[in-house]
Amino acid sequence: MKPKLTDSEKSKRLREHAEQMIGKEVNPESVDIHSMTPEAIASLVHNLQVHQIELQLQNEELHNIQADLEESQAKYYDLYNNAPVGYLAIDEAGIIVETNDTFCKLISYSRQQVLNQAITDFIAPSDQDLYYLHNKRLQTSRDHQICELRMIRNSGKPFWARMSAVTHYGYDKKSLLCLVTVSNVTLSKDQEILITKQAGLLQALIDSPEAAIFSLDMDYRYTAFNHKHQTEMMKVWKAEIKIGDRILDFMTIPELATQAQHSMDRALRGESFYEEAYQSDQCIYYELHWSPVFSKDSDVVGLTCFVHNITQRKQVEAIIKDSNAYLEQRVQERTHQLESANLELEAFASAAAHDLRGPLRSITGFSQVLLEDYGSVLDDNALKLLATIKRNADLMDSHVVSLVHLARVSGTDPNISRIDMNRLLKTVHKNIQSEQETPPYDLVIAPLPPAYADPDLIYIVWSNLLSNAVKFMQKQSIRTITITGVKRSDFVEYCIRDTGAGFDPKSAGKLFGAFQRLHSATEYPGIGIGLSMVKRIISKHGGKVWAESEVGKGASFYFTIPIEKY
Repeated sequence: MKPKLTDSEKSKRLREHAEQMIGKEVNPESVDIHSMTPEAIASLVHNLQVHQIELQLQNEELHNIQADLEESQAKYYDLYNNAPVGYLAIDEAGIIVETNDTFCKLISYSRQQVLNQAITDFIAPSDQDLYYLHNKRLQTSRDHQICELRMIRNSGKPFWARMSAVTHYGYDKKSLLCLVTVSNVTLSKDQEILITKQAGLLQALIDSPEAAIFSLDMDYRYTAFNHKHQTEMMKVWKAEIKIGDRILDFMTIPELATQAQHSMDRALRGESFYEEAYQSDQCIYYELHWSPVFSKDSDVVGLTCFVHNITQRKQVEAIIKDSNAYLEQRVQERTHQLESANLELEAFASAAAHDLRGPLRSITGFSQVLLEDYGSVLDDNALKLLATIKRNADLMDSHVVSLVHLARVSGTDPNISRIDMNRLLKTVHKNIQSEQETPPYDLVIAPLPPAYADPDLIYIVWSNLLSNAVKFMQKQSIRTITITGVKRSDFVEYCIRDTGAGFDPKSAGKLFGAFQRLHSATEYPGIGIGLSMVKRIISKHGGKVWAESEVGKGASFYFTIPIEKY
């Protein structure tokens, strides 16, 4: 742009220009003042004065116009240089012939370093081909062209630039110039790349599950879908879908289309729900999960649906259902058979006990008669044999009675009711003291939580456990029994702890078997049936029973009753 002139410089130039024009157009010798009359001279002077005033007015007007032009020029010069985008004028050879300060700042070069340089000097080598294609399109079509590429700053650091270009003839009306705006779009480009990556990841994410996924806008048009849904639509409806298509246009069965639209409308009203659908012509079961899509303002703008093909699951469920029905029938049959067998066993046990106890009582009775009536005539060996016969007959009778009790316990269903455990234990303890002669001992019963169980069966449990504790403390100097109970999350747990003989923990597994003993009958009497009955009773109530001990340090017996049985 031309340098700005001062007012005196402008006046001097105008005077010189005027004198040159007068010298060319007016001959001073052609004007003879001496031959003019005074009136003519006065008229000439008047005209000259008028022209002088006109010239002064015109000069002032021109001066004002010139000032306005210079102000506008300065304003547009600042606007051009400080524009938010860079401006370039590039000739047909690709040389920069004009630029503004903004472009120079973008690439960190001075104006002198930019002018008369090839534009490609400032473009990243990897993007040179992009510029050549852009320029070729511009020269061919002469239409507005946009290109995004990387330019290089003076520091060597690249940045993304958007070049928007048009062609225009220069001042000479002959040379063709390329007028270009350049914007730094690094931030938006980075965001675009990030969004592209995120979109790719999102698409990969929705393509990864087995479910078919799709999203629709308020007009039932696709906004997104995964490969699974695309495949299903082709398989079921022979439809090649794309974004923007209306899903209902592909549903050629009116009943299914109506049902689908009803579900879509529910989701578009803001409802999330689950449903199953069956397509009879394809024999396919679907499980659909519908959810609305909300905007930032919490307005419903669409829906998303996850569709699972559950045909195989339905087939398996049908097989399982049939199998369960068959198994239930078999269980009922087997239960009936077992119940019959138990009844028969109980009847047999009762009959056998009755039949066996008769001869046993005879043996015992006649042995006692022999001892009483003929004891004086029998020698010591015969008396000893009779005593052995009577003792073993009594033992056999006890076994028979225990077997009957065990059979009855095994075949009895619990009659559930609420049990006050402290009250029940007092009754058990009183009966044991009245039936047995035992050394003195201390019994400590803590407050026990109640239980819902069969009172008669639980009486047997406490009776066996307490009798055993008393029996195995007889030879100990310190005899104490402690009974506690605690209510846990799923069950009530009870414990009876004694200071008796104890047992080897390795043998704990044998304790609850029928006729299993860890001590000899001569040392501690008994036939080994009590703990077996305890286990069967607690198992009938859905609980567990176990024992902990060390030899010579007493024993602790635990049992539980589930709370859900309450």
